[in-house]
Amino acid sequence: MLPQQDVVTLDEKVTVKRLAAVLHEPDKAALAWALRRFGEDCCVLLLADALTLAHEGGMRRKDDRRRKRSLGGIFLELCKQQARAEDRRQIFG
Repeated sequence: MLPQQDVVTLDEKVTVKRLAAVLHEPDKAALAWALRRFGEDCCVLLLADALTLAHEGGMRRKDDRRRKRSLGGIFLELCKQQARAEDRRQIFG
């Protein structure tokens, strides 16, 4: 039997699919983690913040000063900033 945290409901699958579509983000596992960790309300706020940042010029990647993060990358970076250290290590390495 799967641990409780690994069980994904149909509602979560639909929400992750919608997030992935809006963000153009292929990493659905990371989006599912964010949804379980922060909840739908917080993810909506993080999505709004990501959209605002993208509209205002975006967010640079740490490894390349010339390239900006994708919308999905901005969202996941905001999630990473909000996450506890142990959660960051688990999902982002």
